[in-house]
Amino acid sequence: MNQGLRFKTAREYFELNQTEVSEQTGISRNSISKIEGNRVSKPHIDYVLFLRNKGISIDWLIYEKGEMLSESKQNYQNNEELSKAKEQIEELKKENFSIKRELEELKEFVKMQSLWMSRIGGVELGKGKASSNTKANLFISYSASKKVAELKKVA
Repeated sequence: MNQGLRFKTAREYFELNQTEVSEQTGISRNSISKIEGNRVSKPHIDYVLFLRNKGISIDWLIYEKGEMLSESKQNYQNNEELSKAKEQIEELKKENFSIKRELEELKEFVKMQSLWMSRIGGVELGKGKASSNTKANLFISYSASKKVAELKKVA
């Protein structure tokens, strides 16, 4: 990879266009284009420093030695990714705890519904022997049982 292409690759890594680099460095867009097109023998020092300050290795940029990102930038990114992963784990723990709590509440609800049903005796829904209130309670019990089954799959 030629030097101009390394400058372009580094710029694109930060999702910047040539105009944005020009505005941030004071280098003309035309000069940036020439550097990235490998049409200059020595790149503008301000462009080199700009990329170095963003974490690009000068050895890689000028001599194509080592990795594009300097070691400190790689460590920073690793720490940033680790922090994000820890935050996600904590969120998942909270969500898991909430699901477990809801599951326990539903289990208790179903247990109470079952107990209630055993006290009122056998009720036949289809033969008009159950009141509409009883039918509603049976439906609630059935719905809660389905919810418990769904939550068990998740947990």
